Amino acid sequence: MMLAMKRLSSSLFVLPFLLIAFIYSLFFPSDFSILPSLARCNNIPATTANTTEPAVDFRVLLGVVTRAELYERRALLRLAYSLQPAPARAVIDVRFFVCSLTTEEDAVLVSLEIIAHGDIVVLNCTENMDDGKTYSYFSAVPGLFADAPYDYVGKIDDDSYYRLAALADTLRDKPRRDMYYGLLAPCHADPKTQFMSGMGYIVSWDVAAWVAATEALSSDVKGPEDEVFGRWLRSGGKGTNRYGEEKRMYDYLDGGMREGVNCFRHALVADTVVVHKLKDRLKWARTLKFFNATQGLKPSKLYHALQPQPAPARAVIDVRFVVCNLTKEEDALVELEIIAHGDIIVLNCTENMDDGKVHTYFSTVPRLFADAPYDNDGKSERSKVAETV
Repeated sequence: MMLAMKRLSSSLFVLPFLLIAFIYSLFFPSDFSILPSLARCNNIPATTANTTEPAVDFRVLLGVVTRAELYERRALLRLAYSLQPAPARAVIDVRFFVCSLTTEEDAVLVSLEIIAHGDIVVLNCTENMDDGKTYSYFSAVPGLFADAPYDYVGKIDDDSYYRLAALADTLRDKPRRDMYYGLLAPCHADPKTQFMSGMGYIVSWDVAAWVAATEALSSDVKGPEDEVFGRWLRSGGKGTNRYGEEKRMYDYLDGGMREGVNCFRHALVADTVVVHKLKDRLKWARTLKFFNATQGLKPSKLYHALQPQPAPARAVIDVRFVVCNLTKEEDALVELEIIAHGDIIVLNCTENMDDGKVHTYFSTVPRLFADAPYDNDGKSERSKVAETV
């Protein structure tokens, strides 16, 4: 009896509040959805309001037009760009564009890259330099990315190094339509004949879409691709908002070059947007060092992976790369590998094949990993399976 009385008393206590809520809902029905409405107005789902990413002002596709067999160059570019800080309020996607894969080795090895990185686009074209590859690129991009168009589309060489934050800053106040950006060439020539240097140029999305929609351009592809592209825009009255970045976009200056400083070639400068003509590892190493690309390297006793195979069941197999002291300037690239992967050990030895390197390795490993000893230690050559002891 007492329990029934308590339940009745509780019901009577709640009843007035339910009645008030019912009456309020009749007169102010929308107020019960005010929080979701605010979330929609701010383009923020109500359930993720505290986990949103910073707003983005614009998006850029940087297409590195390269050849399928240049695996080392792509690996270096991925490394260099992945270690750059992300630009503020901008998205810059770097992708590699190659023509159809015609060799057995490229079909397999490029497929592995696609699986691992997802940053390669294979165009339907025959490999060439100045016979239509640029047309294949610009005519394909609008269709490939129609579901999520970019604001800008860039075509860049694989021997060019862009500083993404600097590029974003220069593009931030540029128009989003009819825009053509790069290094004007030839320098100080008649603007009516100038074009953007092939080291890298960027157009607004509508210009790329115009190229894709203008089939007649496919028959006008002979000659240096940057000149040809400039000719297309002049003939079509496109890219009228032109912006040149002289002094900040330039070719690498090598002390051993026959020709010295000019309007498109000079020493590295701090406010660089892009450096071109990085034809070998030494030029890359010096350039990356100048821009402090290795500053993320942390001290470790390991310094005086290629992705591993699937982990074996109930075992840990660590794969590391072991080298002797770094003696060449270009070996500064190894520091980038250490920052990115942390799988390289630099031994205190002079590089050799059959003069003590194996002894240096086995005599050093127990001390390096004394805090967490392995059960077995293996030594393997680059082209052989491991020998384990």
